[in-house]
Amino acid sequence: MVVHLITDLLEDVPAAEIGIITPYAAQVRLLRRMLSEHVAVASDISVDTIDSFQGSEKTAILISLVRSNSDGDIGFLGRSEDGPRRLNVALTRAQRYCAVVGDFHTLRYENNDKCTDLYQDFYDYFDTVLGLNAVDPTFLSL
Repeated sequence: MVVHLITDLLEDVPAAEIGIITPYAAQVRLLRRMLSEHVAVASDISVDTIDSFQGSEKTAILISLVRSNSDGDIGFLGRSEDGPRRLNVALTRAQRYCAVVGDFHTLRYENNDKCTDLYQDFYDYFDTVLGLNAVDPTFLSL
């Protein structure tokens, strides 16, 4: 999904002005590899973790929240002590365009180990104000 969005975004935004943010280093490596296989200017696109992006901005940011499972486990982004701060860092790196790719079922799934209300509010905001697009990735070609 991220590669598909990047391909569309490159029609309007130079690669050097695009950033992809994800919580995990393994996802950074996967996204860099996938971009290099499908996008000619992949090396010009910044791909890094939330913590690495802190303090910088790009014209366009895509956020890949990665986690998708039936237990609602979203890792450290679900911890009430630092999850909201890190989500805020990711969301505030974009100057003009921000897209979030994530499994909202997993993010909102009630689980004692995470700040579920934050992700429900996040979902509601996207759904009512910004527009939420449910996409089945099997229909996307690379």
